[in-house]
Amino acid sequence: MIDDIFLYNISKVFIAIRMEIKHPANATLLELVRAHFINYGLNELFLEGFFELSERENCIWESMALSNSVSARIGIENNFINSFNYILSEAIRLFNERSYDQAYDIIDLFHCLPEILAKDKKINIASFMITRGKYLDKKWDTSYAKILCNLLSVNFLSRMRLLTSNGW
Repeated sequence: MIDDIFLYNISKVFIAIRMEIKHPANATLLELVRAHFINYGLNELFLEGFFELSERENCIWESMALSNSVSARIGIENNFINSFNYILSEAIRLFNERSYDQAYDIIDLFHCLPEILAKDKKINIASFMITRGKYLDKKWDTSYAKILCNLLSVNFLSRMRLLTSNGW
C-alpha cells in the first residue's frame, strides 16, 4: 500500500528534477524516492528525508508545495513496483554518468505516471510504460520496452501487439 499523496509528490519531484536536470543531487533525490517507494510508500517518512536533503543541498525543491496530508492508501501490484523501480534505477544511473539528455527524457516521459496512478486506478500501466519505453528505445537505441514487458509480466500476445504497434 502506498499513500496517494506520496504518488502526487513523486510527480512534483520529477517536475523539479526536470527543471534543474544537471543538479548534482538529482541522483540522491531519486534514491530517496526509490527507497520510500519500494519499502514504505509512506508520505510522512518520505517528506522527512526530502526536507533534510533539500536543506543540505540548498535546492529549489524546498519551495515545492509538497503535501503532507494522506487521503488514501493505494494497493499497487508488485509488477508495477518492479518496473517503476527499474525506471528510477535507470534515471539514477544516467545522472551518475552525467547523461543528462537521456535522464531528462526518462524523467519527462514518466513524470506524470504516479499522479495518474493516484487519480485513476483503471489505467493500463503496461501500455503506458511500454509505449514510453518504445520511444526511448527508438531515440536512444535501448531496450527499455522489452525489459518493461518482462517486469510487467505482459503475456505473449499483448507483448507482440505492444512492441510491434506503430505508436511512437
